[in-house]
Amino acid sequence: MKRNMDLVRHILMMTRDNDMPLEHSAFRLDDGGWSDEEVMYHIDMMNECGLLNATIQKAWGGIYYSATVYNLTWQGQDFCDSVADSKVWHKVKDVIKRGVGSASMDVTVTTITKIANQLIEKISLQ
Repeated sequence: MKRNMDLVRHILMMTRDNDMPLEHSAFRLDDGGWSDEEVMYHIDMMNECGLLNATIQKAWGGIYYSATVYNLTWQGQDFCDSVADSKVWHKVKDVIKRGVGSASMDVTVTTITKIANQLIEKISLQ
């Protein structure tokens, strides 16, 4: 399955905005049209890379059947804060798409940081 950074952002933003644990089905209610399997796969990856704390349950053969997200980690909060503004997020996606098509999490975070710094510089010079 291919990583979908819009889904990553969506999961982070919803988790940040809720005080209660969220079941995987809560994330697919958005207009994004994501399947249960896609949502649980992304929650699993995000849990593994330290963006959030979650419980993932798989059936025999590694098939997902449940995922619950509890909260964001410090790294997850930082990522979420960096892409909360939709203008920044769209610019990041555009830069990555024009540059390399897709990117690792490290490249995405670096791009977010550079774009945010450019916007801050632009505002501070006015």
